[in-house]
Amino acid sequence: MKKLFLISGIIAIFFSACGQNNKPTHDILVKKNVTITGIANDAKLGAVIETDSSIYYVDGLDYWPKDKYDKKITVIADLYKTSGPVFIQQKNSPAKQGIPVKDSNEYEKHKYLLTLKNINYKK
Repeated sequence: MKKLFLISGIIAIFFSACGQNNKPTHDILVKKNVTITGIANDAKLGAVIETDSSIYYVDGLDYWPKDKYDKKITVIADLYKTSGPVFIQQKNSPAKQGIPVKDSNEYEKHKYLLTLKNINYKK
């Protein structure tokens, strides 16, 4: 009986793990080898490059090293639109993690983050 229970538990764990989607990706390649010049900064979601017109998130980098932080840098990278943690803030609802927006129009504008991958620093 103990053996049957153990085998049933293992099978249940196996099938529940098979159905999981570990970190879904919703990345859309916009352009390869783009040149971005801006200020290296840190944000809640990770390292960013801020330009006059946009904020670019740097894939895989949590924060900038001291020698690059708050300095003007130029990078060559692949540009992606990545689905971000955006949600419509409901009145009288508890605070959520992510980027709150007012309505569906704002949601459509901000649902993608501009993400840089495969970065090379330009001197």
